[in-house]
This record gives sequence, C-alpha cells and structure tokens, in this order.
Amino acid sequence: MLQPRPGASPRAHFSRKPATALLASLLAASFWAGHPMTAEAAEVAVGIEAAEAPAPQTYEVPITAIAASTAMLAAERDSVEITWRSPIQWPVAEGSPIGNGFGYRGNVCAGCSTYHLGVDLFPGYGAPAMAMADGVVTAVSSNGGWGSYVAIEHDINGQRVNSLYAHLIPGSAPVVPGQFVEVGQTIGQVGNSGTTTATHLHFEITVGGGHVDPIWWLRTNIPADPTL
Repeated sequence: MLQPRPGASPRAHFSRKPATALLASLLAASFWAGHPMTAEAAEVAVGIEAAEAPAPQTYEVPITAIAASTAMLAAERDSVEITWRSPIQWPVAEGSPIGNGFGYRGNVCAGCSTYHLGVDLFPGYGAPAMAMADGVVTAVSSNGGWGSYVAIEHDINGQRVNSLYAHLIPGSAPVVPGQFVEVGQTIGQVGNSGTTTATHLHFEITVGGGHVDPIWWLRTNIPADPTL
C-alpha cells in the first residue's frame, strides 16, 4: 500500500458523483442552511437525479392504405344496382299496341259482344301474359268466347280487385287455382283461342264486382318509379 510522502500535504479527495447529484447537493446546502432539518433535507436532495423527458412519439399516417380502402368502398358502392319493382304493372310488355278499348264498340265479329268489358292488347303470338299484381289464381279454364283464360284475385290497398286474361294458347298456363302469383309472373302465353279475329290478349279488371276500364285503371294505379 502506498504511503504519502513524509512532509507532503494530504491530497484532496474528490467524489465522482454525477453532475446532477453534485448540483443537487450544492443547492440543498445553500437552501437549507440554518434550517433545523438541513441534514435530512440535504440527504434527500442529494439522492434525486434529474428525470429524463420521454422521447417524442411519432405516427405515420398510412396514406396509401387509406386511399386503397377508399377506392375499394367506392367500387363496391358503384357496383350496387338499385332496382324497384312496381306493385302493379301491365299484363303484357308495356308499349304493346292497344286494339278495341273498354265500352261500346259495335258488332266487330260474329259472336263478339257489342259492349266490350275489357281491352285488347297485341304483344304478339306467344308473348307472356303476366299477373298485373300479386294475387291468388281463382280460375284456369276455357270457354267458347274467352278461349283459354286465367283469372286472379288481388288485394290492392285493402280493396278486392279481379283480373282476367283471355285468348291464351291452350295449355300454356303454368299456374293452378289457389296458387299465389307475384306481380309480373307469367301466367300464360298470348294466343287466339276462343272467339277472336286476331292474336291478342283480352284483359279485364273488376273492382268490387264491377267492370272498369283497364287502361284507365292501370294508368291511375301504377305508381311512378322512384329511382328515375
């Protein structure tokens, strides 16, 4: 062990305390001088180290991912097709030629009535005859005047409405009495069975048991398409 040289002044001893601890010691000694708790307070101050501030947090906005998600949602939105089905529609393709209308028409053929209780529509031979509204089939039959025909009962806004589709191609009706049918469903094919002068669909509507002009009734009751 090395001994100090005789006659040499003793070397000063320096503490290797951190700068923050040394500064805290000096401040404590200066501040608490003369205070009854100087020793205890200084001891506490010496043990305090300066706390380091937390590193700032950074966040990178995923612009590319957001743009891709937005594009995908836009594509899905554009691919959605909004369709609307009217609860009432024409019994044949809309725009088909109209022949004899409702009411008095004179003697158009042997065996034909002079007061027409329906309307004659000309969509062409074999064209589908369609239910004008949801309803229940009440008859699938034939007779001498109407030829092959289908009759349907509907409940429209709480009112009993009946429709009749005559001069169909025999055997073309894919429905039976008691069957529920939807608006636009094919209930037969247009033909010329029964008493006719040409291929057409004879179409009747009764409301509460009384005949009404089918063209007037359809134009009055078919709602406008809200998607247009």
